[in-house]
Parts: sequence; structure tokens; C-alpha cells
Amino acid sequence: MPVAVILHRSASEGTLPWRPCFADLSSCLVASGLFAPLYCLSGRPAFALILATMILLALRVANTAKKRALRGEPLVITDLALAWQVIRFPSLYLPFLPCGWILLGILIWGTLAGALWIVACRETPAALWWVVAAAEPCCLLLILTPPGRRITSRALAPFRLEFDPRKDARQFGPLGAALLHGLWHLAHPPVPRKDADGFPLPPDATAWRPALPPSVSPSPSTVSGSSVDPSSSRETPPAPEGPSDLSSAPRASGTGGPGSREEPQIGAGNSAGPGILTGTSGREDGHLPNIFLVQAESFCDPRVFSAAVPADVLACWDSLISQGQSGLLQTRAFGAYTLRTEYAVLTGMPPSSMGTYAFYPYLGALRHPVWALAHHLRKLGYRTLCLHPFHREFFYRNRAMPNMGFDQFVTLENFPRRENWGPYVGDLCVADAMLDLIHEGEGPVFCFAITMESHGPWLPGRLRREFPGGDAPMLPDLDPAVCRYLEHLRHADQMLGRLRDGLAGADRPGILGWYGDHLPNLPSLIRSGETATPYVIWQTGAGAGDMIRRDIRPEDMGGCLLSRAGWR
Repeated sequence: MPVAVILHRSASEGTLPWRPCFADLSSCLVASGLFAPLYCLSGRPAFALILATMILLALRVANTAKKRALRGEPLVITDLALAWQVIRFPSLYLPFLPCGWILLGILIWGTLAGALWIVACRETPAALWWVVAAAEPCCLLLILTPPGRRITSRALAPFRLEFDPRKDARQFGPLGAALLHGLWHLAHPPVPRKDADGFPLPPDATAWRPALPPSVSPSPSTVSGSSVDPSSSRETPPAPEGPSDLSSAPRASGTGGPGSREEPQIGAGNSAGPGILTGTSGREDGHLPNIFLVQAESFCDPRVFSAAVPADVLACWDSLISQGQSGLLQTRAFGAYTLRTEYAVLTGMPPSSMGTYAFYPYLGALRHPVWALAHHLRKLGYRTLCLHPFHREFFYRNRAMPNMGFDQFVTLENFPRRENWGPYVGDLCVADAMLDLIHEGEGPVFCFAITMESHGPWLPGRLRREFPGGDAPMLPDLDPAVCRYLEHLRHADQMLGRLRDGLAGADRPGILGWYGDHLPNLPSLIRSGETATPYVIWQTGAGAGDMIRRDIRPEDMGGCLLSRAGWR
């Protein structure tokens, strides 16, 4: 226990008071929870102590690495669901970890634990340790019952959790915050919400709540089944009395991050009610526009941060923002957590209303349908597809995307063209796959593409096959990693131009939305404190050429797309 307290306080970097506090109690609880079952199963106290200490040290190292890479964000309880990905996709995580020290620690501590297992004599643990070991699964089972959830929810109310990883870790310590977040997560499972036909309903906290245009009938692609509302939970205490209260949580204002402003809800004041998007144009199917929405990996305008970046690096981007709606997307993450921005864009849910589900939103979309933009467009007769040139199980998207209204989820395993630029499929291949959809089948298409080419880290040797010299051309006053990133950014810009030209040449009107999921993790380029990424919404036909400058939050993106389509 003293070891756990020392490690916990060192991880908190002096933010805890030098007196007994909840953070110290939580570290002792975690240490006991690790030691007791190891001791009872092995019968060797020294071995159990070494193994429990190894686990605590591993958490300390992972917490430090994450805080260094992501501007101070500590480990959160939902990171446990991502642990397998470190093994499955090591290239995305290991460059940020001190692998040499980790291997040395495993060697030393593993040797010591093995020696103690061989040398130490087995003994029968005292009854107290059996009680502690048995208490863990018993408490877990009790919390999962309806009465247990209500009691846990009330017990957590005095802690006034903010569900901000940094703030809660500073107040309760990393282990204390993880313990409280874990209890809250268990006490507030996703709540099904559906209409009379079994179709997912939008939660009350959505930034925009579209209604079906009166001239359009539901398409046969409507899915049946219950929906899940993982994100309609309360942000601030008192915690909800039970799972049924999660759908009535108020929406917090000012969630756009520093410097953002509260945007009015699109369509507010029409006959359908506040924030409802409806169709009044009575347009036929032939006039429904194709809608392309691209989540560009690590996309930003680097010219904002450095005058050394060539001015022509985003030529197509400059052309589009002069002809459509553009501005800053007030993303909250930096350098990672694509899925947080992604989920907010697709569902309209502000993270401030999602509790612990805001850390890993897809945990609430794995078992039940969740209302999202794709569900709404399916009701309008759209074919809905998601393209992602990476492994389908990454972030559990293979289970979440069908539940979010997508008819097809096209991934690396069945991608039409797989021409890499660097370690990942090139952006131009994604553009070609999207444009092919226009000519396949009948009716309008909604395609959501998640690119991968620009994914970091931008290490030496990344582009050795693409350039004769073995690396991207170096530019004065720019870090080599930034120069490699700029080569990928040029391809993203070319993808943007190719999509624009393809939509402009199609028989059906088109709308193109584009945004960055988060800023690239390039400390030499991105100023401290910056998180917002650029976005643009462009359309063909009526409304094309109208330049609008507006900063929005990720949860407002879907409403802006529908607004540009004329559904108010």
C-alpha cells in the first residue's frame, strides 16, 4: 500500500494535498484489490507483492507516456477497452512509449517474480485476504443490479465529477478518478430509445434534431430494433437516480472549448419546434443531393502556425473555402482520440452530456442501434456507406457502424483499391472509391469516409519507397516530421479537389463536408493550447459560391450539412 500511495502521488505531480485524502484511499483500495486475489491464487505473498507492484508501475509508465503525448491527458477507465489495440496495432502506439525501459523493467521484475515463485514456500492465506478477494466480484455483481445502480449513483453525487480527465485526475488523483469513473460507468448503462416502429430516436441532448420531411416516406432500409442512448447522461451531479433518467439530461453550454461561442441551433423557430430540421421543399428523389462527408486524418492548415510552410500546400482547400461555409471545428482532443470527434459529428451529441461515454463513445453503440445522421438519411431514401481503409475491428467500428445507420462498412479487408502512400492507403484511392458510388445503384448516396494516409507518427523511413532519396524533401526552418506530414497533406488537398470535381460533374446535386479529426501531434509546429481543426461545407448547384465564415462544434456538423441541403 505505501508503494501504491507513492506511485500515485508521483503520477499526480504534486497536485494532491500532503495529508490523507481520497486519492490515497483509492490507491490503497486498488493495491489491495490487486494483491488479494494474486496472493489467494498463488499462496506466495512475496510473489503477489512483486506482481501487483509491476502492474502499478505499468500503469504509471502508461499514464506518463499518454500525458506527454496528449498534452497532459491521463489514463481514463475506458482506456482498458483499448488495451488490446496496443498489441493488435503496435505501430500506432509503441512509438509513444519508452519501449526500451519497458522491456528492461519486464526482464528485471519478471526474473524476480519467477525466482520468488520457485524459491518461496506456498502458504495458506489468512481469512481476511479471502474476504478481500471475494468482495471485488461480489461488489461488481451488486452494482450491476438496478438497486445497486441507484445506490451507486447517489453515492457518487457528492464527488461532483466533471468527466474531464485532467480536472478529475487533479482533484481525485489518477487512480481515484479512474475508480469513480468506473463506478459511474457501471451504474449508468446505455438507455434504449426508439419510436413506435422500433427506429432509433435522437437523444434530448443532441445539437440538432431533424424531422422527416413531410413529402418523403421512409425507405425500406429502415432497421428495426431498440436504440441505445449512451450519451444522454448527466454531466454534473447529482447523478441520475437510475438509467431511466439518462435521457432527460440538460445540455451544458459552452462546450466548444476556449474561445468558442455558443452557436444557435439550426432551424430554431420553425413549426416543428426548436432545433428541428425539416424538409419543406417537396423535392423528388432525383433532386436529393449526394452527400460526401470526409473525416481527414490529422488535417489542419499548417500555414496558420508557421510562415515557413509553402503557401500552395492547400490550393484546392483555398478554392473551396472561398465558395462555401468554413471555419474552425472546436474539437476537444489533440493528436489522438479520433472517435470522440467522429461520434459527435455523426450523432450530434455534445461530450458534456455523455459522462464516461465521452471518453470512448463507441462503447455505447456496440450492442444496440444508436440514432445518428446516417439513420436520418436512410429514412430519406439514401444509401449510407462508411469507408475506412484500415482494419475493420479498430475502435470496434465493425460493430458500431451498422448500429449507427450505415448499410455498408467498407474497410481495408474489402477496399476496392489499396495503393499505399507511406504505411497506409492513399487518400486519392479513398476519393476514387467514393466517386465510384455515384455510378453504382440508384438513388442518392451518403458516404462518410475516414482517411488514414496522414496518420502519425511521421518517423524517418516512412516515405522511403515514395522518394528516391529515401525521405520527403526537407524544407528550411521546418522539422523533418513536419516535412513528411506536408507530403501527406498535399494528397489530402488533391483528394478534396477530386471529390469537388466529381460531385460537380454528376447528374445529381452534391454536398461535400470536410473536417480534421484532431490536430497532428507535431509539437514543433502546433502551438500549445490549440485544438480546433478547420472544416468546409461546399455544394453544387443552388447555394454554390456562397462564402460563409462560422466556427462550430463537432456536434453541429450534421445540422450544418442538412441545412445546406435546404432542410429547415
